[in-house]
Amino acid sequence: MSDLPDSNSHGPDGRFVKGHPGGPGRPRKAVKAAGDALDQRAAEAAGDLFEVALELAKERNIAALKLVLDRVWPANRSRPLEIGAPEIKQRRDLLMAMEGITNATFAGNATPQEGWAAAKVLKAHFDAIVDIDLMAKIEKLEELRRKRHEK
Repeated sequence: MSDLPDSNSHGPDGRFVKGHPGGPGRPRKAVKAAGDALDQRAAEAAGDLFEVALELAKERNIAALKLVLDRVWPANRSRPLEIGAPEIKQRRDLLMAMEGITNATFAGNATPQEGWAAAKVLKAHFDAIVDIDLMAKIEKLEELRRKRHEK
């Protein structure tokens, strides 16, 4: 038997029963706010931390150097990909954007992962354009069919 007192808010399985939500829970966006605050503090201290990292490197403390550099200069951090493509308004514009992504990747200005992710965004945009065009064609065909049957 459980040593916990009987409660009207909990069922026999220990879960909250209907009408008793349990409590307020964690405030919305609390984790993101805490992470943003830590990122801000790290960004403000980045110069000092880099100096410490250089001193540690001079002392050949590789573990501490790696720890500091991983915090100050993290790898795999997403960044905007500047490709110099025009605004995408039609299918033809996607080719110019894809060319920019390909050139940036091959020139080393973007990682293969960044190029792949950007290409996925372009593919989704292309698919949306194709779907919209297809729907317009279907609607036009249905209108023509209706007009033919009305005659």
